[in-house]
Amino acid sequence: MIYYCLPPRRGSQGKVFETLGPPMPSLRHGIVVAFAVCAAWIALFFLDPATHSFLPSCLFHRLTGLYCPGCGATRALHQLARGNIAAALRLNALVVLGLPLGGLIPICRRRHNLPAWCLRASLIGIAVFGIVRNIPLFPFTLLVP
Repeated sequence: MIYYCLPPRRGSQGKVFETLGPPMPSLRHGIVVAFAVCAAWIALFFLDPATHSFLPSCLFHRLTGLYCPGCGATRALHQLARGNIAAALRLNALVVLGLPLGGLIPICRRRHNLPAWCLRASLIGIAVFGIVRNIPLFPFTLLVP
């Protein structure tokens, strides 16, 4: 891995370079990622996953009959690309509400190190959503895609 380096400080006892940390991703990397996200968004806009069977169905749902936290995510993103926020929230609220947070994580990681509790809280939230959406009582049945 390549690191940005500074000349040694006075009194550094033979160190040739001091590292500043890992380098920032190049502009080319950012352009490729932005292009891939735009291409996926355009594909989701024109291809409805509910009517086109080019995507495989959820293996967890087929085997157990339960909904995983990701069930309905592709259909929700299609509705979001079309501007139907209410329909997207009905299909998978976790993805719709987590999308802005997922976009902020790389930005925050560049400026600050995220504490370990952020990852743990995210994983616990995903697990709780997966459990709650399978409870067959009225308020929780609204989370079923």
